[in-house]
Amino acid sequence: MNYRIQHLVGLTAAMAILLVTLIMGCERMLGFDRRMHARVRRLEMGTELAEVKALLGEPVRESDACCLPQRHGFEQEFQQAEESTAVRYFLWRNGINWYYCMGFDPDDKLVVNVEGIPSGVGMWMLTRLREASLRCSHQQLDHKALGPGKPEV
Repeated sequence: MNYRIQHLVGLTAAMAILLVTLIMGCERMLGFDRRMHARVRRLEMGTELAEVKALLGEPVRESDACCLPQRHGFEQEFQQAEESTAVRYFLWRNGINWYYCMGFDPDDKLVVNVEGIPSGVGMWMLTRLREASLRCSHQQLDHKALGPGKPEV
């Protein structure tokens, strides 16, 4: 194939991916579940392990140490875990790129709740898109809660 055709095919594929992303939404393509994310954010320290599993389903991993996919960029989270009373950690995944690591003390009470996404330029961009999308959703929900008429800014 000559260079121009390869370039055109690549450009067409990139445009198609962009179009699908815009139509379906980045979160949907990545399998990100906002409801799961909201449930994680509402968890309180001291929640029983059984209740957490009932809310989030079975974890993808169990460990005796914080088990976020990488330490770089999450030094604070790992330090928080190391300084806690947690003896068991569980890892849940939301979509293809968002992780929740939760630590439980000997009584199976939640004492660590950290989350993150593996690094890299692509992952950084996906995180920014997801955060922007969440902000837009929250703004829309806030506007709907205000009732009819224009929302106050």
